[in-house]
Amino acid sequence: MPINRVQVDGTVAAPDRSIVNFASGTGVAITLTDDATAAASKATFATNGPLVWQTYVDFSNSGSSYKFTPGVAGRIRSIQFQVTTPVTTPVTSCTVRPKIAGSVTTGGTLSLTQSNCSTSGNEVDGTAITGNNVFTAAQQLSVDLSSNTLTEGTGIISVTFG
Repeated sequence: MPINRVQVDGTVAAPDRSIVNFASGTGVAITLTDDATAAASKATFATNGPLVWQTYVDFSNSGSSYKFTPGVAGRIRSIQFQVTTPVTTPVTSCTVRPKIAGSVTTGGTLSLTQSNCSTSGNEVDGTAITGNNVFTAAQQLSVDLSSNTLTEGTGIISVTFG
């Protein structure tokens, strides 16, 4: 199945740019909302199967929450982080949790540390998502950073849903 990719740019600062990957098939409306300005953009894409929402995170200039409204009902299946610029400062960490309309999923904790983010390309999987992961088309999904002591490094958080 072919995978297509859309990156939303424009005037949105780099840490808040959302990237959406989708597979071709039947039509789906996807709305992207910038956390800082609340500006929304909406497009209709084709999909048939799981979607992957990706958001870029720069820990030297990161927001604490990245938000997305998919426009379709579904469930969050998994969360992952891929390192693009390594973290070198020892004893630093960050916890990332997926949320639906402000409620944390059961499972899905992504624990980022200097040791698992020290190599470019490294992938860090979140814990298994076992509940509280079903959403409606109108509910906003978010990934929230907490206990963040990382001051460097970049990467992409991927949330698989469908």
